[in-house]
Amino acid sequence: MPGDWNTQQERLLFYEGTIWYKKAFDYQRKENTRLFVYFGAANYIADVYLNGEARPHRLTEGPGRYQWDLSLRKRISVGEKINLQFQADFFNAFNHLNLNDPNTNFSSGGYGTITGAAPGRNIQLGAKLTF
Repeated sequence: MPGDWNTQQERLLFYEGTIWYKKAFDYQRKENTRLFVYFGAANYIADVYLNGEARPHRLTEGPGRYQWDLSLRKRISVGEKINLQFQADFFNAFNHLNLNDPNTNFSSGGYGTITGAAPGRNIQLGAKLTF
């Protein structure tokens, strides 16, 4: 749905259920080319029809992931045959909130809701002595 459709009327503010949206456009396809139609922000389920025909799959897409994992290592020579290695691993290093996919069970009262998130930043430290 474009924009903030549910704030246009007070009765729609907490609406849960099916929404229909139709957008028509004309395009003259050039010979020997392919056309891709992108549906941005289809966060729940979208049945797509193209030229009046249902496409063979459903789009189920969540909010996406943004995660950086970093690893730092430093080896120090302590003696002729002894080495000490320190390491630090950072999972989701920038602590970005990554929401889980929405509930797509039609018979559930929580249909369309996102009820969880992936773990936040996790730091793992370690040391290894070799001799």
